[in-house]
Amino acid sequence: MSLRARILLLVLVASMLPVLAMFLLLLENRTATVVQARTQLLVRAETIAVELDDKIAGTAQLLFGLARVPVLGGNDKLACSAFLADVLKEHPQYTGILTLRPDGNMHCDSLRSGRSLNVNDRQYFQRALASRSLIVEPAIGRLSGKSVLQIAYPVLNAEGGVNYVLLASLDMDSYGRTVAQALPYPRMHFQVWNRDGSIIMDTPGIGSQRLEVEPELRQFMLHSAQQTLTLGSDEQTRIWAKAPLLGSPNIGMSLALSVPEADLNAQVDGQFKRTLAGIVTLSVLIFVGAAALGEFAVRRQTNRIMQAISRMDNGDYSQSIGEPYPRGELGQVMQAIDRMAESLTQQRHEIARNTESLERQARIDALTGLANRHMLSLRLDQALAYAGHAQRVAGVLMLDLDRFKTVNDSLGHNHGDLLLQEVAKRLSQCIREDDTVARLGGDEFVVVLADMAKLEDIVPVAQKILRALAAPLKVGSQVLSITTSLGVAVFPRDGDTADALLQYADTAMYRAKEQGGNAMTFFSPEMMQTILDRLQIEAGLRRALEHGELRLHYQPIIDAKTGHVSSAEALIRWQDPQRGLIAPIHFISVAEETGLIVPIGDWVLREACAQARAWQSSGLGEIPVAVNLSALQFSAPSLDESVVQALRASQCPASLLQLEITESSIMAQLDQALETMRKLTAIGVQLMIDDFGTGYSSLSQLKLFPVSTLKIDRTFVRDINIDANDDAIVDTIITLARKLGLRTVAEGVETLEQVAFLEARCCDKYQGFLFARPCSAEDFEKIVRERNATTACAPIASG
Repeated sequence: MSLRARILLLVLVASMLPVLAMFLLLLENRTATVVQARTQLLVRAETIAVELDDKIAGTAQLLFGLARVPVLGGNDKLACSAFLADVLKEHPQYTGILTLRPDGNMHCDSLRSGRSLNVNDRQYFQRALASRSLIVEPAIGRLSGKSVLQIAYPVLNAEGGVNYVLLASLDMDSYGRTVAQALPYPRMHFQVWNRDGSIIMDTPGIGSQRLEVEPELRQFMLHSAQQTLTLGSDEQTRIWAKAPLLGSPNIGMSLALSVPEADLNAQVDGQFKRTLAGIVTLSVLIFVGAAALGEFAVRRQTNRIMQAISRMDNGDYSQSIGEPYPRGELGQVMQAIDRMAESLTQQRHEIARNTESLERQARIDALTGLANRHMLSLRLDQALAYAGHAQRVAGVLMLDLDRFKTVNDSLGHNHGDLLLQEVAKRLSQCIREDDTVARLGGDEFVVVLADMAKLEDIVPVAQKILRALAAPLKVGSQVLSITTSLGVAVFPRDGDTADALLQYADTAMYRAKEQGGNAMTFFSPEMMQTILDRLQIEAGLRRALEHGELRLHYQPIIDAKTGHVSSAEALIRWQDPQRGLIAPIHFISVAEETGLIVPIGDWVLREACAQARAWQSSGLGEIPVAVNLSALQFSAPSLDESVVQALRASQCPASLLQLEITESSIMAQLDQALETMRKLTAIGVQLMIDDFGTGYSSLSQLKLFPVSTLKIDRTFVRDINIDANDDAIVDTIITLARKLGLRTVAEGVETLEQVAFLEARCCDKYQGFLFARPCSAEDFEKIVRERNATTACAPIASG
């Protein structure tokens, strides 16, 4: 057989094999696409169910908010109906919003129909009276005549009885039409089923008619655990997908989407045929081209190419085809093969170098050359296994550099990296060859002392490390003295696993840091109890957020000139079911460490705004409420959005919200803090610097702060007339504030002598136990009404 014939035969076989493979791949892809289309049908059903769940949840939130509007619980039907009509304009998805008396009679409605209506016979109303919780039930609205979801929420009075029932009717007809219009296939059906097997809503697609409910479909919707079903035969075959309302499991409703199988497969079959035709056409063109090439191919050059390809296939890229290259495309192919061989050779060397580098990176910290976390885990497991077998002791030392952040902030990260490298070098000089030094990250290091005879042998090594790191070291042109906090956990006394020992050593290290640093602390069981207590507080705080156990107390702030209550500071409390009312000193630090302080702070913002608005609505006057911002909350980029949402949710004027920020929070990131403060003042809220005098702000920086008030820290006020230094500091702060056009509030005022001192220096406002302790909103309102009842109060200093 000639070379040309062999080439043609080879090309023919080579062309047919990909065609066959592509055909099988297309068949497999078609099957997968059909399955994917069915999955997408189920996903669409679940998405629609989630949307309906969201509408129900949104309605619950709306009713919960409306329950706190006083006009709905009053006797003015016209005002009530007008208010609900305004709400309905903002929420057109409802056919109506009603308030129902406990006897079933409608009090007011958003349609302002003026009709009388009694729903005492309706099951949702009876369930709402009995359950005291949100009730959802499908029905035909008596006022609107539309298919609706009746969502009822009982509003309780102070005695725990039902004051009235809020009822929102979600327009299911409009919702069904909207969903049907968005369906991808024209003959699709959208249905909503009730738990009793009745179809609440049946919305056919464009050009389709309602379907008869077959027994198999009813069995599928009510009792089957499957989520998809194929019913019918031939052209009548339909695919069904169902999705329950997972967000509202007590409702007992589920959604169903149906599409003819022919519609679902039509697009897939068309794509399959077009792709197959294209592949066949391409194969024919390739074969024709190969036939033409075979006519002009040269045996010798073809053999050279085949030999080179064979060598490359065996992994030999070193021998090239070489010159002479024939002219034309065949010569270009030969040159390309040689270039490919050279490139593959370079890639092989590069892969070898990268593999070696990756293996090193998997074990070694890039900055210090010490073992990294992965290598530490391996070495520590080996040390524990040997110590357990040989009945020896192993020590895990966790080290953290004291005030390392100060070095980074003052000298820059480059100097910080040089410091870490020097620390790594000194640690390596303090241990034996079989021991391990690792860097976990940042300024945290771990030393594993393997094969120790007894626990006491660890102490000299730890002391040696502390002395070595405490010695002055030169970083660039700077000479630094750095100290270290060191925690020790011992195998097998403290634990027998690497994770446990690392955790215990970390706990002991933080205990050493709490003692001032530059110290060594061994782990003890009492430390574990501290960890468990903090974990319990964290879990309790998460539960408190979910179950509404947090409370706000309010401490009056007194105007120095009139003696009236001019504002309040919101102070958080935790009403624990077992331990009672807990002061913030016992849980705020845990909240800050875990990040829970952000959702807690958002909750305080919302509650404070709602209370300020409530006081204004009750005729108490405009009593601004001051809210303390944590450092983490203040540094959040979305703080201004959270404030706007809190104000908007309660319809509280921005002038009734004051935000207290500590100097340290501002100075941590000054530029970012100034930008955040400008955003907040643009909203209209007032900013106050809390605990002024305890931070590190300079006068040049203070004049940049867009604040209205300085709060003098209670530590200065406490020793007025006792410590001359504190007298001078308070006097200076008040004078400085007056010169800068700022107001002052003295915190912690407890004696008349302190008031007399502050009054003599024209302090604007007082806050402290002398006037009132933090109290509930109700007690605060009584205090305001008592103190502000007269047009002027007697001078405070005179008693």
